[in-house]
Amino acid sequence: MPPFIPNKSIFPVSEHPALEELQQLFKRWHRAILDNAPQLAERLVFDGFYPHYFSQRKRILMIGQEPRNLAGSIPGDPNNYIDPLHYIDTLYQAIKIDKVVNQTKLNARKFESLLLKLSYSIQHSASDYKSLKKAEELANTFADNSTPMSYSCAFMNLSKVSNNSANSNTDWKTVNQFLEASRSHKNNFLMEQIQILNPHLIICMNPTSGKDNRIDYLGNVSNRRPLDKGNALWDYQLRDHSIPLIDTWHFTSRKSPEIDIHNPIMSAIKQYGL
Repeated sequence: MPPFIPNKSIFPVSEHPALEELQQLFKRWHRAILDNAPQLAERLVFDGFYPHYFSQRKRILMIGQEPRNLAGSIPGDPNNYIDPLHYIDTLYQAIKIDKVVNQTKLNARKFESLLLKLSYSIQHSASDYKSLKKAEELANTFADNSTPMSYSCAFMNLSKVSNNSANSNTDWKTVNQFLEASRSHKNNFLMEQIQILNPHLIICMNPTSGKDNRIDYLGNVSNRRPLDKGNALWDYQLRDHSIPLIDTWHFTSRKSPEIDIHNPIMSAIKQYGL
């Protein structure tokens, strides 16, 4: 059984009800996967939000593609099994405490470095990428409320199935299987998760990769407007209001974190008043 929520002790008590809502959602989601695609169940990794997310001036939700090496069997090595981990617990420890992810120093990790820099920039209106501190220093005020420069974000993956392959490419076949197994149930679980997280801004990491447009799995997404460097701004309809959704490049892509991702997003925030 995968852990449905992270350790509550790292969160303020005010955020416990949201954790409990996610727990109930993920239990239903887990059951749907067991019913519709049981071969994926052992590799499910659930996610959510980092501590102090709900107290942010601007609630930012990052949507990735898939978790990596966090649960289930290793391809080609059936005797090697990873006990299921929770995404937020694992990355909180790696980013905030250890400052090491997968045996690599945080400053050298493209994905986590950009997540921290972009979250910080949006929260504190810091548009000059070159003036930002390095990731290991930014991690000191991430996911806490100790200083006026503290910041946080929410994070969820499009697929909850851990990719345990040595190949660095996204396993789109499994992502599609997971999305279909989730959608074949009567609920849109991705949309329910976004409802609980209730963000002011969504940043989505290229769910349109390949021939398939997977952004529709999130729910009602419309009114695409092109942004600089191949980014795009959409309207995401949630209940009775619209949330700006920026579709950008994946944080591990060969694109420049500064020129192709950070700067176009910050320009769009300024241009559209997001």
